[in-house]
Amino acid sequence: MMLYNMFMPSSELCLLIEPNQIYSSPKQFVNLETRKMHLDVAERAAAGGMNVFVSECDPRDAFEASRQPGVYVFGGSADFGFDADVISEIRRQKLSHVSRRGLTQSSFSQMALPSVLAAPRYNGGTHKYVIDTPEQKATLLRFMERNASNASLLEARPFIETPSDRYTSYRLVYSAIGKLLAAGLLYSAPPDEMRILDYDDQFDESPLADLSNRYSPCYLGSRNVCSNVTFGGQVIPLMGEAPSVQDETAARVLGAHGIDPRRVTVPNKLLKAGDKVARIIGKRAGLVVGLDFLQTTTGSFLFLEANRGPGAETYATCWPGDIIDQGQTGKRRAMLSAAVDSIVATGEQPRELTYAAPLVGR
Repeated sequence: MMLYNMFMPSSELCLLIEPNQIYSSPKQFVNLETRKMHLDVAERAAAGGMNVFVSECDPRDAFEASRQPGVYVFGGSADFGFDADVISEIRRQKLSHVSRRGLTQSSFSQMALPSVLAAPRYNGGTHKYVIDTPEQKATLLRFMERNASNASLLEARPFIETPSDRYTSYRLVYSAIGKLLAAGLLYSAPPDEMRILDYDDQFDESPLADLSNRYSPCYLGSRNVCSNVTFGGQVIPLMGEAPSVQDETAARVLGAHGIDPRRVTVPNKLLKAGDKVARIIGKRAGLVVGLDFLQTTTGSFLFLEANRGPGAETYATCWPGDIIDQGQTGKRRAMLSAAVDSIVATGEQPRELTYAAPLVGR
């Protein structure tokens, strides 16, 4: 891998890699396949002319460094207030979005039925619950009274009806410079085939486990409304190399959303909204960000949330090539590499940094 001196004047770009992308602790590598993927991405960046370094500074400082022209961070520094910052900026820009309020006594008393509870810190559709009935609302109040600190992890959101007979959402994948890398319309299994959210579906023993543990007095028995691939959802590619849509179900879902299955494209209004959000978020998201939108039954697009570490399935579906049959690590490598390529193509000029250590070889 080619290494550069951070402290000499350079017209090249800089990629800061936080240690947790290479090590799970100071002396322990993350799993070898993932580590190799991260190093492959770093090597691609170096080959494209980027300075590549492992950051030794506080993550907050790495985050501040990413505000500089030409400096990009591959890691978790954007965790610091990222979600709150994004929503605050979305509201300031007056962009249409799904409203969200922390779960408090006030928001609980105003909660209409149905409503959605979501825990922003969890990914992959986990810990998203629909409150449909007064009985479920009473159970939620019981959980709030018994677990006030855990309830604070949840947000209350309105339930948004989407077109078609499936639960759907859009995923737009952007690189750090706001270049659209992939776009897909995700749709769920038929609602009557989707499982009630039970403990086994949540994968871990989180502070919210009682809501999905059927043996708990706080069990909600919530229906699953997620279109995530994690929960069995399917991705319809809206751009890239994928052929026109032949699947009958996918064609029906597209038609319900106003998209011609014979000429699949990203709806122009959605593209404008996604581009604007991506520019707002910028490098705060790291190398890649996944933006989720919902389409209402009246055709409006609402921003739902931003994901700093999006799965690679939408990207792989749009650009199948030789990666479609690879595992998630291979697909993610291809997506991150595409993001690096888009950054290298900008030719931005970095400022000199005063911290960071060279990335050691393999």
